[in-house]
Amino acid sequence: MNESVNWNDLVTRCAKSPHLPAYESGGWGLSYGQLLTRARVLAAALNQLWPGEGPILLYGHKQPALPVGMLACLLAGRAYVPCDESWPAARVEAVFRQAGAAALLFADEAPAPWPEELPTAPLWPMSEPGIIEPLAAPRPCGPEQTAYILFSSGSTGQPKGIPMPRRALANFARWITARPGLALTPGETVVGQAAFSFDLSLADLTLAFCGQGRLVSLTRQELADPALLFQRLSASGAAVLVCTPTFLELCLCDKDFSPALMPKLRAVFCCGEVLPRPAAEKFLTRFPGASLLNAYGPTEAACAVCAVNAADALLTFKEGPLPVGLAAEAAVEIAVLSPEGAVLAEGEPGELALRGESVFSGYLSGSGDARFSGRWYRTGDSGFVKDGHIWCTGRLDDQLKYCGWRIEPGEVEAALRTLPGVERAAVLPQRTPDGRVRRICVFLQAEESARLPDEEARRLLALHLPAYMLPGRFVWLDELPVTENGKCDRARLTREFLL
Repeated sequence: MNESVNWNDLVTRCAKSPHLPAYESGGWGLSYGQLLTRARVLAAALNQLWPGEGPILLYGHKQPALPVGMLACLLAGRAYVPCDESWPAARVEAVFRQAGAAALLFADEAPAPWPEELPTAPLWPMSEPGIIEPLAAPRPCGPEQTAYILFSSGSTGQPKGIPMPRRALANFARWITARPGLALTPGETVVGQAAFSFDLSLADLTLAFCGQGRLVSLTRQELADPALLFQRLSASGAAVLVCTPTFLELCLCDKDFSPALMPKLRAVFCCGEVLPRPAAEKFLTRFPGASLLNAYGPTEAACAVCAVNAADALLTFKEGPLPVGLAAEAAVEIAVLSPEGAVLAEGEPGELALRGESVFSGYLSGSGDARFSGRWYRTGDSGFVKDGHIWCTGRLDDQLKYCGWRIEPGEVEAALRTLPGVERAAVLPQRTPDGRVRRICVFLQAEESARLPDEEARRLLALHLPAYMLPGRFVWLDELPVTENGKCDRARLTREFLL
């Protein structure tokens, strides 16, 4: 599987070791035999019920039915679109229509309210053996055919669709399984923190299924309860942990997060946001025998494109932020561009740009325009390359990173303007001393008589936005300050309320 994501090969290997555990979450699990059998049945059902190549929305959280649905879509030559059950129904419907989906398959219950004319069906019992004759062989697909579509926050007020071609998924698999300490042997366990609608989940899925390992995917309930979380981590017997830096920091706050809790842990793959230097030092002190990989990559380039061993980086660079990768070992070519699109010399700051097999070809129609300079995809991230190492130093636009999630202030502001009485709105981050987003703050212009209680405002916003985009602080004002050009004076709001 290290050569490519070859689904014929995956089917063969699953069939040879059907007894090995494949997936576990929330007390439910699947062996590779069950995963493959159910996926083949569901793949055949997809092609019979909804002929063609339309994407399939998979709605749920961490239920075992979801990886079955993902594999079924890939076997059937269909793109899968993961939608977390925490999303409001309005967002799911917007994603359905924007993706041009053929159907929505739900793990437990379909989102409500849901338009009757849009087709839905349960993942189970549709994938139960005996329901339909299983798909005999994977459908042949070209490298440019879409494997999956993820939706991130969009600056236009609507979610942005990011289709990922199969070549990108294959290239990511080749790259991540070649990272020292990450590749699993059959039967080993990787623990994944991220929801399937978050591209970081592609790392734990790929590591598990490419190595015939066992994926233990942490549920929302486990992530919210430290005692339950640590019980789950201890019972997992994990060799590899895939998580955001925020999650790792939260674990490190408890002294029980140690080799005594996870004696088999040999590697942690961190991605999605900045890994603070103190967190890296604390982890490596706490787990002296484990490796910590600090990785970087936008959703538009199949999860991650570069990584660096944090222990090596700490020794090489005695102070300052950690690099996010080694240019020579990246999954794609990485350069730093000037505003005009010229490739800058080593050490010069500019915009990080990517080109290669992992990079997508463009957003779904109507979801935004990708910024390409020639064959370079311009990420919008600022950074530089020095001594063969890559640094990411922030954003060149207003996009925010919160617990690994991308948040476009424009989408949140569009939702805020739907609140009764709100005339204008602005979204700004409250940051930690090292520059990371601590919480999302919103400033609302409304007459005092029209102002809603914060909890009521949050409830109404939850009809439009997923939980991770909901504000942590509301500030109601008679008027939002403006600049000489008549635009919201965000710098003044930051000075007066957020510093």
